[in-house]
Amino acid sequence: MAQMGIISAWGCQLAYALFQVLSGFFGDRYGARLVMWLTVMGWSVASLASGAVMRSGG
Repeated sequence: MAQMGIISAWGCQLAYALFQVLSGFFGDRYGARLVMWLTVMGWSVASLASGAVMRSGG
């Protein structure tokens, strides 16, 4: 469990750092309002999709 937690934490931190840089770049280039709208829409779709995932196993 500890190894799984470490892998999950590192994956989350790396993704967060990467998307912070990309969001800043796109926010400067296209405007904060558009980038925030796209981010919220993407987050909503991901949340919806995660609720539709079927659980396998016990």
